[in-house]
Amino acid sequence: MTPLQVHITAGPTAGQRLQINTSPITFGRAPDNTLVLDLPVVSRNHGELAWEEDGQWVLVNHSQNGTRLNRKRVTTKPRPITDPSSVIIGEQEVFRVSLISANTEPEYDRDDEPPTDPDGPAGGKNRTKLWAGLGVWFALCIGMFIFFATLTGGDDGGPISSNDILELTSAEEVRDLIDTPVVQGTPDETAASDALRRARAAYKASDITDMHVVFNSYREAIRFLPAPGELEPLDEQQLKIAEDRLVTAMFVHYKDAYNKLNAGDFVGAVRAVADFSEVFPINVDNKDNPLIKSIQQIRERASSRLE
Repeated sequence: MTPLQVHITAGPTAGQRLQINTSPITFGRAPDNTLVLDLPVVSRNHGELAWEEDGQWVLVNHSQNGTRLNRKRVTTKPRPITDPSSVIIGEQEVFRVSLISANTEPEYDRDDEPPTDPDGPAGGKNRTKLWAGLGVWFALCIGMFIFFATLTGGDDGGPISSNDILELTSAEEVRDLIDTPVVQGTPDETAASDALRRARAAYKASDITDMHVVFNSYREAIRFLPAPGELEPLDEQQLKIAEDRLVTAMFVHYKDAYNKLNAGDFVGAVRAVADFSEVFPINVDNKDNPLIKSIQQIRERASSRLE
């Protein structure tokens, strides 16, 4: 078995490096995993890295939230791990994996350098480079400060304000805003059957951009059934899974847009709003929802700074 080096890049344990020569290596939010990733987008038992008999490591996904290996989605079929590989959940890289061989050099972060002897022959030269680098760094800091002060200034010279925009701290807040009570309509077997067909087909597609169709279609079916809450057990389960995936993705994109607006990254904020809209389209049916109003405010304010 070829050992693995795992570098965690997100969450409370970001920066931690592990060298592992056992299989499988489980990862998720639950504390009994080999890699504990305490992030909202990560499931309790999200997936695993496993050594196969044919002599290669593969990534196995166990979560409805989905996992990507080097930006390629991992489906029900395990995906082989190349050297190196990046594991992405939601829109965030959570850890990197590389194979360890006898010739593997120690891995350094981009900003690290291998240790040197400050009293050795190169010590004086390194100190000279250090002071020169610090001078350049200070000059860049001053320039960036002036640039961002100009960029983030409002029409009156002040920073952009997001105090009146909804700030979310968890995916459950998104759930509360979109999972409103279904208004019961006149029972209509044809309308209910059509809605169920759309929901099941979209769920089978299993893409995150189809989860709003699953969510809305099941709710429409409930509206036209003889009595609310009469979905079949399998449909109830699929609705719950689709809703979980939907609210997680919406929270990630909304938080990204909100944070980038506050940071003055207006291009990034507009892109994050576009990502949100792919997951949960903004239309006339939901335009009065507080969450939709807020994401539109973020887009309008960011766009106004780019004009």
